[in-house]
Amino acid sequence: MEKYNLPACLNAQCIWIMRGYDRCRSEYLAARRDIMTMGAQSFDESGVKTSSDGRSVEEVTAHLQALDNYPAFRQMFAVEHALDAVVENFPLTMRDRVKKALMLSCKDGRVCPFERLDVPGVSRSGFYRLRRHVLYNIAQELDLLPLSKSKRF
Repeated sequence: MEKYNLPACLNAQCIWIMRGYDRCRSEYLAARRDIMTMGAQSFDESGVKTSSDGRSVEEVTAHLQALDNYPAFRQMFAVEHALDAVVENFPLTMRDRVKKALMLSCKDGRVCPFERLDVPGVSRSGFYRLRRHVLYNIAQELDLLPLSKSKRF
């Protein structure tokens, strides 16, 4: 079984990324809504789809792609992917509960220790192993991990 240990500085950085998840998600959804509602689609004289403010659909798509590549939103996607990867082996009924418990543990671990989270079917050591795995996956997806000795030049 692999241990997902991170250096203390990376561990703290990934926890701060998880703490900013809710704020980042609300900003992302607001920005996406702004881009999508800039105007209804119509056709111009040449038959090209445009929005009501004259922007082409390709331009709107380019704005959405730029939004998805923004660093803060990449961090948000990394949190989502890491949580999904860790809970994929759980039954569907438990996935959301485990994700919520992992988020609460990372956001405020002193107020929400394992004993207060009530995650059935997961032991204390198993829960904290899952937590370390989530943090490791975040660091890996954001390319924060130091290069191993075999990968160095």
